[in-house]
Amino acid sequence: MTEKQKVIVYIDGFNFYYGLKDDVKWRKFYWLDIVSLFEKFMRPDQELIAVKYFSARPDDPGQNARQYAFFQANKENPKFRLVLGKYLRKDITCFKCGNVIHTHEEKE
Repeated sequence: MTEKQKVIVYIDGFNFYYGLKDDVKWRKFYWLDIVSLFEKFMRPDQELIAVKYFSARPDDPGQNARQYAFFQANKENPKFRLVLGKYLRKDITCFKCGNVIHTHEEKE
């Protein structure tokens, strides 16, 4: 018998969340069991050993509380690994009018 191929999934939480948010049909998946989802993609000769989820804490208290609940639920599975970064303020200047827009970008 051959040894199973070990698989680690890396998720950019910011893009994952906003990918779901873009379409109303996908919002029901906000509360996914992340590890179970990716275990369904494994072939018989593969073993999922970890899902590394990279994200940052939002400033909004309501969003932060919901995100915390999502993380806590997924942390129940020992294969789920949370890697927290931070948001950095980013200023974007309009080339036409020179207006400055303040936004945030996830880093680390």
